[in-house]
Amino acid sequence: MCREAAIVSIGTELTTGRIRDLHGMYLSRLCTDLGMVVSGILLLPDDHAIAGRLRDLIGVEDLVIVTGGLGPTSDDITREIVAEAAGVELQFREDVWDTIRSRFRRRAPADSNRKQAEIPVGFHVIDNEWGTAPGFYGHVGRSLIVVLPGPPSELIPMCRRTVRPMLEKFFCVPVGHREVLTCFLIPESSLEEIAVAVAVEGVRWSTRAEGSRIVVTLTGGADDAQATFVQRIRRRIGSLCFAPGETSANELLLSALRLRGLRLCTAESCTGGLLAKLLTDVPGSSEVVWGGFVTYDNDAKKRLLGVTGIERYGAVSREVVAAMARGALDASEADVALAVSGVAGPGGGSPDKPVGTVHVAVARRGAPLRTFRLSLHGDRERIRSRSAVATFLLARGVIEEKDVDTDPLWDYI
Repeated sequence: MCREAAIVSIGTELTTGRIRDLHGMYLSRLCTDLGMVVSGILLLPDDHAIAGRLRDLIGVEDLVIVTGGLGPTSDDITREIVAEAAGVELQFREDVWDTIRSRFRRRAPADSNRKQAEIPVGFHVIDNEWGTAPGFYGHVGRSLIVVLPGPPSELIPMCRRTVRPMLEKFFCVPVGHREVLTCFLIPESSLEEIAVAVAVEGVRWSTRAEGSRIVVTLTGGADDAQATFVQRIRRRIGSLCFAPGETSANELLLSALRLRGLRLCTAESCTGGLLAKLLTDVPGSSEVVWGGFVTYDNDAKKRLLGVTGIERYGAVSREVVAAMARGALDASEADVALAVSGVAGPGGGSPDKPVGTVHVAVARRGAPLRTFRLSLHGDRERIRSRSAVATFLLARGVIEEKDVDTDPLWDYI
């Protein structure tokens, strides 16, 4: 018997279009992976009319996942609504309050935070290590109700660590072997075409697109069948744009540096410090990141990095980006330097250097300097973010001495 699930995202900011609903896409894929049919995704404002909509779902759906409205402010009413729909009272939990207080390491929580320790009677707590609002779950009739905080930075890791295993247990989902891999800088439609072309009998796949990466989960088939599928995908998209497990381009580069005991510096123009920001977002990056230079203006390139030839070649050129990388090595104690200069748009392009033209240099002490020209597409934010991801992947390839020139990376970005 196929089980059904409904997803309810609560927040006036969702229904008014101020922010996008990312939960529906993520949670519907989670439910589908578990063999469930998602009957609907509802966006509801922060008001008490929610209770009636929830009561309509209870007893009809096998699973109802509710997100949002668990904050400490007066318009965060999801706890009250779920309790009302379930026909129970809210209970202040001292153990939950102690956990919430422990999240405030350097200051005391506000009185308004106390409401986050209120849980509907008969429901169980889902710990939230990434924020102050815990989730909770409980059965109402035949329906399992799971309530989670709204921020994706909290919801997603809670689902991975706790919610998915819990649902597998409750609904007796046969787990089997599951292979996970990450693909970079490839459209989801292109990856789907490749997956269909290299499919292996019995192996199923699901994809989760997140910016410049796609996380692919394989289920079904024997272990060797999944391994064959992975090998075929890797051959088609190339080693630069592929990694086993769920990872990111910046984490892959940091791991390559750490493994070889190397330190890195950055010299950025069009990315405006994004490379350094993404690298230092990773805990422990200080072991391998020396620092960086944001040389946006041409005068900054000359003064800080000693770049010459800008008037002759232009700021967006192989010669200038190479000089930026060399200058960064000379001005730092790093072993490896990354340099990026490009036309991020929306203006500034020319016939020979249109918007999306980006030059990347990777310099390593004692090794030949490498430069690459990218032709990216999209708006300013997309070009900058993809420049960063491509730079990390290219740098990792150079450091690991891969044949980056023959990699099919360029087919997609």
